[in-house]
Amino acid sequence: MALRLALWLVSMCLLSACSAPFLHSAVGTDQALADPGMVGEWRLVAEEGDDTQISATVTASPGDIYRVALHIAGKGQTKTDLALDVRLTQIGRGTFADLYLAEAQRKKLADAYGGLALPVHQLLRYERKEDHLTIWQFDATWLSRTVQSAGVAGEQVLIGGGGTTLVTAPTEAIRTLIEKHADSDQAFHDPMVFRRVK
Repeated sequence: MALRLALWLVSMCLLSACSAPFLHSAVGTDQALADPGMVGEWRLVAEEGDDTQISATVTASPGDIYRVALHIAGKGQTKTDLALDVRLTQIGRGTFADLYLAEAQRKKLADAYGGLALPVHQLLRYERKEDHLTIWQFDATWLSRTVQSAGVAGEQVLIGGGGTTLVTAPTEAIRTLIEKHADSDQAFHDPMVFRRVK
């Protein structure tokens, strides 16, 4: 029960509730990418009639971490402000962003909830072409089925009132799974496109 509550607190993916959380990072030692072109402010290109506004301000940090201030608003009201640590990596032919609560946010969570809060990772596929950034989220149903059929460690948990698979496999097993299946059209939701704010 405590684990499920903790996961609910920290793993409601703010980009979408449809993606699955990972217990471990998909970026191992010497597997991080640097992309100075990611630094800057990005805004979601919203579909007609959609008033959701998503912006992300990316700054570089020492080492291989990018800091992201994510802001989500709708109908003129802020829905979420998040501070994230992001590491980039290549897996097979794809590039991926590993999102994790920023260190200060993790500390606040630990101070407030102690051992009941367990931060998790979200993994997104991305492609950046100059001032356009395209992001694909894993389809949680596909990922759950694939994790089970491949025998990769995962645990069914309740998050926000619904069930999802928490992928508990270690880094290399995550990378192997993704490399094998990342070209599948069924693996991802429709892309979200961001443009750089100049």
